[in-house]
Amino acid sequence: MLRRTDLFALFDTQSDLAGHDIDVSGYVRSTEQERDVQVYWREWSGEQPDDMRAPLRDELCRAPLSDVKKLIGPKAPAWRWSSLRRSWERITDDRDLHPGLTLLLRREAGGYSTDLGWTGDKSDVPTVVDLPADAELNDYDAGDPLTHAPREYVDLPTHSSDVVDAVDELRERLRELPGLPWDALARAGRWHDLGKAHPIFQAMLTEHLDEGDPRRSTKIWAKSDGQHAGRCERPHFRHELASALAFVEQGGDDLEAYLVAAHHGKVRMAIRARPTERRRMIQVASTRSAYGTATSCPRPTSAAGSCRGRSSSSYR
Repeated sequence: MLRRTDLFALFDTQSDLAGHDIDVSGYVRSTEQERDVQVYWREWSGEQPDDMRAPLRDELCRAPLSDVKKLIGPKAPAWRWSSLRRSWERITDDRDLHPGLTLLLRREAGGYSTDLGWTGDKSDVPTVVDLPADAELNDYDAGDPLTHAPREYVDLPTHSSDVVDAVDELRERLRELPGLPWDALARAGRWHDLGKAHPIFQAMLTEHLDEGDPRRSTKIWAKSDGQHAGRCERPHFRHELASALAFVEQGGDDLEAYLVAAHHGKVRMAIRARPTERRRMIQVASTRSAYGTATSCPRPTSAAGSCRGRSSSSYR
């Protein structure tokens, strides 16, 4: 029987509050040998991975959990990325493994043959996949390759209008399908990146521009040119949350707010502080926006960040 709490959990794509991936084994109706994890291999110096990029689809190999347990141990650990602590966690005990995990192994750990695929044999040492320069960092705003992929800066109004135009194009192509919430999709598209107007995000996009570069102050940017962006100085900052808070304050409905908050696939169903977050309310400022109106956003309950309002009636 699927309980109410189970149903809600299906919408949560983040790790739980202890930092662990959601254990899906309760939904698997098969034998232990058929329960899988995903594995990928890298090379690095030192004891633990440092500043590793998120795994690419071409790197991932599905493997039986029972086989992976035989590969790991105190001298041959597996590693998993904790999205809560933004650090790597060492796994040496097979009791810490469960179906659905994504695990990083050293190349020397073996288990994969270029000709045969997964073998579980330590003597089969895989070839490491070359990563592109724009490979995504592990899950925070500074690691989103789509934010830095364009070859030139794209301002926020232009990007938002482009998304609405794409929704309108889909509406025309799918006009024979009844009952689709096109107006909600268009409003969510208009609002989805409003949180990028937050000063923290703008500072990240323009960090490496020259001091006199007019792009530092002339516009509110949605995308960088891929060359001058830096690191986000606030841990756990997600622009989607800032967007959703501003949208709710302006009267957005539940479906639209969910679409805004979830458009990068990172949905958090709990408001309790994570292990590395400060357990206090964040003062939220009311400010006049670059678009000419002032708004005040609700006070968030975690260090995901305060939202400085930068909206206009066109974003309603």
